[in-house]
Amino acid sequence: MSCKLFCETLNSDLDYLALSYPWALNAPLVNVKINGLEFRIRQNLYAGLFQVRSSSSLVRLWADAVCINQASIPERNSQVPLMCEIYSAASKVLIWLREGNDSTDHAIKALHKLIMLRQDTDWILTDLHKSLPEDMKSSDFPPDKRDERIKSIRAGMNDIFTRPWFDRTWIVQKLALARDDPLLLCGSSSMCWECFRATNIELDKYLAKLNIGDEDSDHWVLSGVQAALPPRKSSLSQIRLLF
Repeated sequence: MSCKLFCETLNSDLDYLALSYPWALNAPLVNVKINGLEFRIRQNLYAGLFQVRSSSSLVRLWADAVCINQASIPERNSQVPLMCEIYSAASKVLIWLREGNDSTDHAIKALHKLIMLRQDTDWILTDLHKSLPEDMKSSDFPPDKRDERIKSIRAGMNDIFTRPWFDRTWIVQKLALARDDPLLLCGSSSMCWECFRATNIELDKYLAKLNIGDEDSDHWVLSGVQAALPPRKSSLSQIRLLF
């Protein structure tokens, strides 16, 4: 992968993306070329840069591990106070949850389906089967394949909701500072923050209604989702009131 490093002022009205991602200090180092020189970054950042690249146009992006000299304490100290300006000036904040898999892809598709169903004000989530694609709901569709997809959706939801990014101290600040609705990226699948928050509300209601005495119910199967829901209920407008 080849990149170019540019120096710009924050008041230059330049459109750029700001990448938010978990650092993963134990991830292996990989080489990229920046201004023709070899530069080593962590695999998780490499995967994020690889995902947001474009083959047809220039992508201007700010990522702290590249744009801040991590070996220079004075530079790091001088850049920290600028974080507010950097994220608020970005045209879009991208939240990189790291690589995805079949289960996370299925889960995000299911979450998108829940958003569509939620547009009906009388609709209530009572069964995760409602999140399946329409062709899988047909009576002609093999039941075992349908059950297999539901298991994959559950696994994917637990995976997404327990990603390390959500444990970062800067999560609230970055959401509050974003000019526009941030975009969550998990591998090649994506979802806007406000849509993600809306699905959290529906999942929270759904899990609260389940029989906790039934160890096979989604209340227990979606343990990762259940544990992670409370911190994500705030809309961007509510978060911004805190600052």
